[in-house]
Amino acid sequence: MVYIKDLLLIFYYEMKLSLAKAVEFRSDFLFGMLSDLVFSFFAPIFQLLIYTKTNGYPGWSLDQLLLYQAILLTWQGTVNTLFGGIPYYIGIVAKYGLFDRLLLTPYPTLGLLLTRGFNQKSLGTLLAGLIGMIIIIYKYNFNISLINLILFLFYFGIATIFYVSMLILYSIINLKLIYADRLRSIFDNIIFLSNFPAEVFSGGLRVVYLFVIPIAAWVYFPTQALLGRLNNYSIYGAISTIIILWLSVKLWIYQTKKYTSAGG
Repeated sequence: MVYIKDLLLIFYYEMKLSLAKAVEFRSDFLFGMLSDLVFSFFAPIFQLLIYTKTNGYPGWSLDQLLLYQAILLTWQGTVNTLFGGIPYYIGIVAKYGLFDRLLLTPYPTLGLLLTRGFNQKSLGTLLAGLIGMIIIIYKYNFNISLINLILFLFYFGIATIFYVSMLILYSIINLKLIYADRLRSIFDNIIFLSNFPAEVFSGGLRVVYLFVIPIAAWVYFPTQALLGRLNNYSIYGAISTIIILWLSVKLWIYQTKKYTSAGG
């Protein structure tokens, strides 16, 4: 806890440096933001096509599904802006033995790793999600109470915690295997499942989605919170998320003690 202020300061300078580099090439930065903003809407359009060409998703009206997709973009934009650089960074430091530098600092290695995540390229997705949420809530006259908004922010925080937990596990495997090129594809495929609400899955798959590997924490629970439709599943999912975070931190500490530079 002593280092939190310093780590936040390091993250601030990392973000400031990243943005300074980006705006050196203003046209590329603005074009990247614009293209990211436009292409971010492709996934919601894809979901809209599925919904309209099929029987839809049980328990979800079209306006609710659109809100789900807007929250999905907001969540993706948030976590990718804050932590999107970590998968690339941990891959480089593991492959070339540069992780040793983090071990030589007076700060916790996990904290330093999380400060390397800022990715300005995802700001367009974040902006698209926020704009989408505002438009959809206004257009369809969603009645958002204060308690629903507070619960939404709480579960959005839970969503971020679970994403960080998965990033830690991803980083642990990278440090262990050194060369883990296919790992990113697996990670991305797991994240892709958050595009769909829990009602799409059935039986054991839904249990895994809600509790075991609570992918529902990423988008499903925050959306249900905003719609005022939370149930006990969300509590169990939040508890599971905290347990996974605790386990991932413990595994990180264990792996860093066993780390032998480029030898894994």
